[in-house]
Amino acid sequence: MRLLAGDVGGTHTRLAVFEAARGSLRKLEQVVVRSEPGCALADLARPFVESAGPCVAACFGVPGPVEGGRVRTTNLPWRLDESALAHDLGIGAVRLVNDLVAHARALDELSPGMLVTLHPGRPDPEGPRVIVAPGTGLGVALAFHEGGAYRPRASEAGHLGFAPLEPEEFDLARALVARHGRASWERVVSGPGLAAIDALLAGRIERGPLRAPETVTAQAVAGGEARATRALGLFVRALARFAGDLALAARARGGVFLTGGIPPKILPRLREPDVVEAFVAKGRLADLARACPLQVVLDEDAGLLGAARLAAEVAG
Repeated sequence: MRLLAGDVGGTHTRLAVFEAARGSLRKLEQVVVRSEPGCALADLARPFVESAGPCVAACFGVPGPVEGGRVRTTNLPWRLDESALAHDLGIGAVRLVNDLVAHARALDELSPGMLVTLHPGRPDPEGPRVIVAPGTGLGVALAFHEGGAYRPRASEAGHLGFAPLEPEEFDLARALVARHGRASWERVVSGPGLAAIDALLAGRIERGPLRAPETVTAQAVAGGEARATRALGLFVRALARFAGDLALAARARGGVFLTGGIPPKILPRLREPDVVEAFVAKGRLADLARACPLQVVLDEDAGLLGAARLAAEVAG
Protein backbone atom coordinates (compact mmCIF):
# COMPACT_ATOMS: atom_id res chain seq x y z
CA MET A 1 0.00 0.00 0.00
CA ARG A 2 1.57 3.29 -1.15
CA LEU A 3 0.86 6.48 0.79
CA LEU A 4 1.58 10.15 0.18
CA ALA A 5 2.70 12.23 3.17
CA GLY A 6 3.16 15.99 3.27
CA ASP A 7 4.59 18.34 5.88
CA VAL A 8 3.66 21.88 4.85
CA GLY A 9 5.69 24.72 6.33
CA GLY A 10 5.58 28.43 5.77
CA THR A 11 8.87 28.27 3.87
CA HIS A 12 9.21 24.70 2.58
CA THR A 13 6.92 21.74 1.94
CA ARG A 14 8.25 18.20 2.36
CA LEU A 15 6.60 15.42 0.38
CA ALA A 16 7.25 11.69 0.52
CA VAL A 17 5.81 8.40 -0.66
CA PHE A 18 5.80 5.58 1.87
CA GLU A 19 5.05 1.91 1.51
CA ALA A 20 2.97 0.42 4.33
CA ALA A 21 3.13 -3.31 4.95
CA ARG A 22 2.26 -5.33 8.07
CA GLY A 23 2.17 -2.26 10.27
CA SER A 24 5.55 -0.87 9.22
CA LEU A 25 6.38 2.13 7.04
CA ARG A 26 9.20 2.39 4.51
CA LYS A 27 10.03 5.65 2.78
CA LEU A 28 10.42 5.22 -0.97
CA GLU A 29 10.99 8.73 -2.26
CA GLN A 30 11.08 12.29 -0.93
CA VAL A 31 11.37 15.88 -2.17
CA VAL A 32 11.47 19.33 -0.58
CA VAL A 33 9.90 22.23 -2.47
CA ARG A 34 9.42 25.89 -1.64
CA SER A 35 5.98 26.80 -0.30
CA GLU A 36 5.24 29.36 -2.99
CA PRO A 37 2.35 31.59 -1.78
CA GLY A 38 1.10 32.12 -5.31
CA CYS A 39 1.03 28.41 -6.13
CA ALA A 40 -1.67 26.03 -4.85
CA LEU A 41 -0.64 23.04 -2.74
CA ALA A 42 -2.03 20.66 -5.38
CA ASP A 43 0.16 22.31 -8.02
CA LEU A 44 3.23 21.95 -5.80
CA ALA A 45 2.52 18.29 -5.08
CA ARG A 46 1.28 17.13 -8.50
CA PRO A 47 4.68 16.77 -10.27
CA PHE A 48 5.98 14.61 -7.42
CA VAL A 49 2.82 12.50 -7.32
CA GLU A 50 2.93 11.95 -11.07
CA SER A 51 6.59 10.89 -11.00
CA ALA A 52 6.32 8.74 -7.86
CA GLY A 53 3.26 6.79 -8.98
CA PRO A 54 -0.27 6.23 -7.62
CA CYS A 55 -1.04 6.34 -3.90
CA VAL A 56 -4.17 5.02 -2.17
CA ALA A 57 -4.32 7.73 0.48
CA ALA A 58 -2.59 10.91 1.60
CA CYS A 59 -2.22 13.05 4.69
CA PHE A 60 -0.90 16.60 4.81
CA GLY A 61 0.19 18.31 8.00
CA VAL A 62 -0.61 22.00 7.47
CA PRO A 63 -0.13 25.17 9.55
CA GLY A 64 -3.48 26.28 10.86
CA PRO A 65 -6.69 25.03 12.48
CA VAL A 66 -8.40 22.28 10.46
CA GLU A 67 -12.19 22.22 10.74
CA GLY A 68 -14.43 19.86 8.79
CA GLY A 69 -11.65 18.87 6.39
CA ARG A 70 -10.89 22.49 5.51
CA VAL A 71 -8.25 24.98 6.62
CA ARG A 72 -7.11 28.50 5.89
CA THR A 73 -3.40 28.22 6.49
CA THR A 74 -1.44 30.62 8.66
CA ASN A 75 1.75 32.09 7.15
CA LEU A 76 0.48 31.04 3.68
CA PRO A 77 -2.53 32.44 1.76
CA TRP A 78 -4.05 29.02 1.05
CA ARG A 79 -7.54 27.64 1.55
CA LEU A 80 -7.35 23.85 1.48
CA ASP A 81 -10.08 21.25 1.24
CA GLU A 82 -9.65 17.48 1.57
CA SER A 83 -12.11 16.59 -1.20
CA ALA A 84 -10.64 19.11 -3.63
CA LEU A 85 -7.10 17.89 -2.97
CA ALA A 86 -8.14 14.26 -3.48
CA HIS A 87 -9.71 15.21 -6.82
CA ASP A 88 -6.80 17.38 -7.97
CA LEU A 89 -4.16 14.78 -7.08
CA GLY A 90 -6.11 11.71 -8.17
CA ILE A 91 -5.91 10.10 -4.72
CA GLY A 92 -8.84 8.22 -3.22
CA ALA A 93 -8.70 9.72 0.28
CA VAL A 94 -6.92 12.78 1.64
CA ARG A 95 -6.75 13.92 5.24
CA LEU A 96 -5.70 17.36 6.44
CA VAL A 97 -4.37 17.74 9.99
CA ASN A 98 -2.62 20.49 11.86
CA ASP A 99 1.10 20.11 11.18
CA LEU A 100 1.90 19.62 14.86
CA VAL A 101 -0.61 16.78 15.08
CA ALA A 102 1.56 14.98 12.52
CA HIS A 103 4.69 15.74 14.55
CA ALA A 104 2.99 14.45 17.70
CA ARG A 105 1.93 11.26 15.91
CA ALA A 106 5.55 10.61 14.94
CA LEU A 107 7.02 10.62 18.44
CA ASP A 108 6.54 6.90 19.08
CA GLU A 109 7.97 6.09 15.62
CA LEU A 110 11.31 7.83 16.18
CA SER A 111 14.52 5.94 16.82
CA PRO A 112 16.17 6.72 20.19
CA GLY A 113 18.99 8.59 18.45
CA MET A 114 16.52 11.15 17.16
CA LEU A 115 15.74 12.48 20.67
CA VAL A 116 18.12 14.51 22.82
CA THR A 117 17.28 15.05 26.48
CA LEU A 118 17.85 18.55 27.85
CA HIS A 119 16.15 17.84 31.18
CA PRO A 120 15.21 14.31 32.32
CA GLY A 121 12.41 15.28 34.70
CA ARG A 122 10.41 12.51 36.37
CA PRO A 123 8.64 10.99 33.37
CA ASP A 124 5.27 9.31 33.43
CA PRO A 125 5.02 6.88 30.46
CA GLU A 126 1.32 7.73 30.13
CA GLY A 127 1.49 11.39 31.08
CA PRO A 128 0.38 14.22 28.77
CA ARG A 129 2.80 15.43 26.14
CA VAL A 130 3.42 18.89 24.68
CA ILE A 131 5.01 19.42 21.26
CA VAL A 132 6.44 22.85 20.41
CA ALA A 133 7.81 23.69 16.96
CA PRO A 134 9.40 27.06 16.25
CA GLY A 135 10.02 27.67 12.55
CA THR A 136 8.44 30.14 10.16
CA GLY A 137 5.64 30.17 12.74
CA LEU A 138 5.20 28.58 16.16
CA GLY A 139 3.27 25.32 16.19
CA VAL A 140 1.94 23.57 19.29
CA ALA A 141 0.15 20.28 19.85
CA LEU A 142 -0.84 18.21 22.87
CA ALA A 143 -1.07 14.44 23.12
CA PHE A 144 -2.95 12.43 25.72
CA HIS A 145 -2.70 8.73 26.46
CA GLU A 146 -6.11 7.22 25.71
CA GLY A 147 -7.07 3.63 24.94
CA GLY A 148 -3.51 2.34 25.14
CA ALA A 149 -1.94 4.93 22.81
CA TYR A 150 -1.18 8.62 22.55
CA ARG A 151 -3.84 10.67 20.72
CA PRO A 152 -2.64 14.04 19.37
CA ARG A 153 -4.77 17.15 19.78
CA ALA A 154 -4.24 20.33 17.78
CA SER A 155 -3.61 23.63 19.54
CA GLU A 156 -3.11 27.25 18.51
CA ALA A 157 -1.21 28.09 21.68
CA GLY A 158 1.53 29.77 19.66
CA HIS A 159 -0.87 32.68 19.26
CA LEU A 160 -1.28 33.24 23.00
CA GLY A 161 -0.17 36.63 24.28
CA PHE A 162 3.57 37.06 24.79
CA ALA A 163 4.63 37.56 28.43
CA PRO A 164 7.84 39.63 28.53
CA LEU A 165 10.23 39.11 31.44
CA GLU A 166 13.72 40.30 30.51
CA PRO A 167 14.25 44.07 30.06
CA GLU A 168 14.75 43.90 26.28
CA GLU A 169 11.54 41.89 25.93
CA PHE A 170 9.40 44.77 27.16
CA ASP A 171 10.80 46.96 24.38
CA LEU A 172 10.20 44.13 21.91
CA ALA A 173 6.61 43.67 23.08
CA ARG A 174 5.88 47.40 22.69
CA ALA A 175 7.33 47.38 19.17
CA LEU A 176 5.30 44.31 18.20
CA VAL A 177 2.08 45.83 19.55
CA ALA A 178 2.75 49.02 17.59
CA ARG A 179 3.29 47.02 14.40
CA HIS A 180 0.74 44.20 14.70
CA GLY A 181 -1.80 45.34 17.29
CA ARG A 182 -0.72 42.68 19.79
CA ALA A 183 2.34 40.65 20.73
CA SER A 184 1.94 36.87 20.50
CA TRP A 185 4.49 34.20 21.34
CA GLU A 186 4.72 33.38 17.63
CA ARG A 187 5.98 36.91 16.93
CA VAL A 188 8.92 36.18 19.27
CA VAL A 189 9.61 32.43 19.24
CA SER A 190 9.92 31.85 15.49
CA GLY A 191 12.33 32.63 12.66
CA PRO A 192 10.79 36.08 12.11
CA GLY A 193 10.82 36.53 15.88
CA LEU A 194 14.57 35.92 16.07
CA ALA A 195 15.06 38.44 13.26
CA ALA A 196 12.93 40.96 15.20
CA ILE A 197 15.00 40.41 18.37
CA ASP A 198 18.18 40.98 16.36
CA ALA A 199 16.73 44.19 14.88
CA LEU A 200 15.77 45.38 18.37
CA LEU A 201 19.32 44.90 19.63
CA ALA A 202 20.59 46.81 16.59
CA GLY A 203 18.30 49.72 17.48
CA ARG A 204 16.37 49.29 14.22
CA ILE A 205 13.20 47.46 15.31
CA GLU A 206 10.96 50.24 13.94
CA ARG A 207 12.36 49.66 10.45
CA GLY A 208 11.90 45.89 10.47
CA PRO A 209 14.43 43.03 10.50
CA LEU A 210 17.85 43.72 9.00
CA ARG A 211 19.09 40.15 8.79
CA ALA A 212 17.57 36.77 8.05
CA PRO A 213 17.17 34.49 11.08
CA GLU A 214 19.50 31.95 9.44
CA THR A 215 22.24 34.59 9.42
CA VAL A 216 21.69 35.46 13.07
CA THR A 217 21.72 31.77 14.04
CA ALA A 218 24.87 31.03 12.07
CA GLN A 219 26.70 33.99 13.63
CA ALA A 220 25.58 33.05 17.14
CA VAL A 221 26.38 29.33 16.89
CA ALA A 222 29.82 30.16 15.48
CA GLY A 223 30.34 32.50 18.45
CA GLY A 224 31.68 35.24 16.24
CA GLU A 225 29.35 38.16 16.96
CA ALA A 226 28.14 39.55 20.27
CA ARG A 227 24.78 40.87 19.00
CA ALA A 228 23.78 37.58 17.37
CA THR A 229 24.87 35.66 20.47
CA ARG A 230 22.77 37.95 22.66
CA ALA A 231 19.78 37.68 20.30
CA LEU A 232 19.87 33.89 20.29
CA GLY A 233 20.16 33.88 24.07
CA LEU A 234 16.98 35.94 24.40
CA PHE A 235 15.29 33.66 21.87
CA VAL A 236 16.11 30.35 23.57
CA ARG A 237 15.14 31.60 27.02
CA ALA A 238 11.81 32.84 25.67
CA LEU A 239 11.28 29.46 23.98
CA ALA A 240 12.08 27.65 27.23
CA ARG A 241 9.73 29.86 29.28
CA PHE A 242 6.92 29.29 26.79
CA ALA A 243 7.53 25.53 26.78
CA GLY A 244 7.58 25.53 30.58
CA ASP A 245 4.28 27.42 30.76
CA LEU A 246 2.69 24.81 28.46
CA ALA A 247 4.21 22.05 30.60
CA LEU A 248 2.34 23.48 33.58
CA ALA A 249 -0.88 23.91 31.60
CA ALA A 250 -0.88 20.25 30.52
CA ARG A 251 1.04 18.81 33.50
CA ALA A 252 3.22 17.29 30.81
CA ARG A 253 4.89 14.45 32.67
CA GLY A 254 4.95 12.59 29.36
CA GLY A 255 7.43 15.16 28.11
CA VAL A 256 7.82 18.46 26.30
CA PHE A 257 9.31 18.00 22.83
CA LEU A 258 10.98 20.80 20.86
CA THR A 259 10.73 20.01 17.17
CA GLY A 260 10.46 21.82 13.83
CA GLY A 261 13.07 23.60 11.77
CA ILE A 262 14.95 25.62 14.40
CA PRO A 263 15.71 23.46 17.49
CA PRO A 264 18.03 20.90 15.79
CA LYS A 265 20.08 23.75 14.30
CA ILE A 266 20.67 25.43 17.67
CA LEU A 267 21.12 22.30 19.79
CA PRO A 268 24.48 23.42 21.29
CA ARG A 269 22.81 26.61 22.55
CA LEU A 270 19.82 24.69 23.89
CA ARG A 271 22.19 22.57 25.99
CA GLU A 272 23.38 25.60 27.97
CA PRO A 273 22.14 25.84 31.58
CA ASP A 274 20.01 28.97 31.20
CA VAL A 275 17.57 27.08 28.95
CA VAL A 276 16.52 24.52 31.56
CA GLU A 277 16.65 27.23 34.23
CA ALA A 278 14.09 29.24 32.23
CA PHE A 279 11.99 26.12 31.62
CA VAL A 280 11.62 25.27 35.33
CA ALA A 281 11.53 28.83 36.77
CA LYS A 282 7.84 28.74 37.67
CA GLY A 283 7.82 30.15 41.19
CA ARG A 284 5.63 28.14 43.55
CA LEU A 285 5.09 25.48 40.85
CA ALA A 286 8.77 25.00 40.02
CA ASP A 287 8.69 21.42 41.36
CA LEU A 288 5.90 20.53 38.94
CA ALA A 289 7.86 22.05 36.05
CA ARG A 290 10.98 20.11 37.10
CA ALA A 291 9.01 16.88 36.87
CA CYS A 292 8.34 17.45 33.14
CA PRO A 293 11.04 16.10 30.79
CA LEU A 294 12.34 18.40 28.05
CA GLN A 295 13.66 16.88 24.81
CA VAL A 296 14.68 17.98 21.31
CA VAL A 297 13.56 16.06 18.22
CA LEU A 298 16.46 15.90 15.76
CA ASP A 299 14.58 14.30 12.87
CA GLU A 300 13.50 17.13 10.56
CA ASP A 301 11.28 14.65 8.72
CA ALA A 302 9.27 13.74 11.83
CA GLY A 303 6.20 15.52 10.45
CA LEU A 304 6.37 13.38 7.31
CA LEU A 305 6.58 10.19 9.33
CA GLY A 306 3.56 11.16 11.42
CA ALA A 307 1.59 12.17 8.31
CA ALA A 308 2.39 8.81 6.73
CA ARG A 309 1.08 6.98 9.80
CA LEU A 310 -2.11 9.06 9.68
CA ALA A 311 -2.48 8.36 5.95
CA ALA A 312 -2.26 4.64 6.73
CA GLU A 313 -5.14 5.07 9.18
CA VAL A 314 -7.19 6.83 6.48
CA ALA A 315 -6.49 4.00 4.04
CA GLY A 316 -7.56 1.44 6.62
